[in-house]
Amino acid sequence: MDFISFRIAGKGYSIYKMSPLTATRIMQAWNVKKEPDKSIECLAAMARSVALGISGSKSIFSKLKRIVLRRRFMKKASFEELFDAYNKTLKMIPLEDIVGIGAVMEQLSMSIAKDHE
Repeated sequence: MDFISFRIAGKGYSIYKMSPLTATRIMQAWNVKKEPDKSIECLAAMARSVALGISGSKSIFSKLKRIVLRRRFMKKASFEELFDAYNKTLKMIPLEDIVGIGAVMEQLSMSIAKDHE
């Protein structure tokens, strides 16, 4: 799957194939509990992940675009729209990146454990 489109906060957005850096940042922003509720922390984590998926990590202005999108989503999007966009964002993370990032994290934890011995 090369891209996915969805509507949130009255506008249409597309998420294209992600770079490994973007996928890593989205996976680090997973602060959503197993059963998402309507708390501010849950909504902020979902809005941050969706905005990161849309803006990407390669552009100079991606951080500014991410901030603008996150604010728009927090003000205008309903919980159902945000949750749907969050699930579609997670579907765009390539499986190879998840496995690769897991291996890197495992090596990092092993090296930290060796340093503390």
